[in-house]
Amino acid sequence: MSHISVVLLSYLFFNSLSARTQPGAPPPNGDTLVAYRQQLWVIGEKEMQDHCKKVQKDRRRIYYLFNRRLRMSFQIKGIYTHQGLLFFRLAISNRSHLDYVVDSIRFFMWDSKGVKRNIPSMHLDPTYRYGNTSLIKGKSQEESVIVLPQFTLPADKWLVIEISEKNGGRKLELLVSNFTLLRSRLI
Repeated sequence: MSHISVVLLSYLFFNSLSARTQPGAPPPNGDTLVAYRQQLWVIGEKEMQDHCKKVQKDRRRIYYLFNRRLRMSFQIKGIYTHQGLLFFRLAISNRSHLDYVVDSIRFFMWDSKGVKRNIPSMHLDPTYRYGNTSLIKGKSQEESVIVLPQFTLPADKWLVIEISEKNGGRKLELLVSNFTLLRSRLI
């Protein structure tokens, strides 16, 4: 009898949740729905912005993750965690006179032995973006915060953050290890 009541309660809970939010659509009022280890949080747009502002005001925590190529610089200044989310604080600087129009910022897992095994990489979709992630004017710098669901990396895998230019050849990549993800700071 107790098994039936648990199934009935879970059916009612998840059906009422799906009535509020369609699959693939954001929750009403611009809230972000976060599911992590069978716990469910609804984080409002205002609260998410407050967390991102707090992350941007913090001092630089990571000094070893940077890439400088073709008069561009890309660095991770910090990784933070809060309620099943990872906040990546990114800084992109353009030292050339040409504007850098961002085509995409991609996060994916890369297997270090993937070249030998032809294993496809797993893409991670950002939950929220804060700051300018579309255009870096010439001789300027932009900071942004990208929010992803919380995760860790298996052995022999790396997180690759790739920024590619629209109609251009400047592509910036960073490799992040599981050691760095596990050292993320609480907000």
